Amino acid sequence: MAKRSWGEAAVILVGSVVVIAASVVLADGRTGTDESARAVVEAEQPAYVPWAAPVRTNTPKQERALFVLQGGLGAAGLAMAVWALHRMRSRRAPD
Repeated sequence: MAKRSWGEAAVILVGSVVVIAASVVLADGRTGTDESARAVVEAEQPAYVPWAAPVRTNTPKQERALFVLQGGLGAAGLAMAVWALHRMRSRRAPD
């Protein structure tokens, strides 16, 4: 990888870390879709009793951190797949 490519990768990595950290720290007070759905169901059907309970309960910050981690792993997997596809296609001999 050329020096320029390493520099670009470093900038992207640092930018990603800053965005992830900001989203985890600055998102206080927001609730996820699960909490929003629970509020709507409880408002519409006050007698509703959930049939399952969570295995583990997290604080809102932990939930956001896990969500960001999940998104990061998904993005990394997608990037690896695109890279592998590009590499396979570039190795093919032109017809």
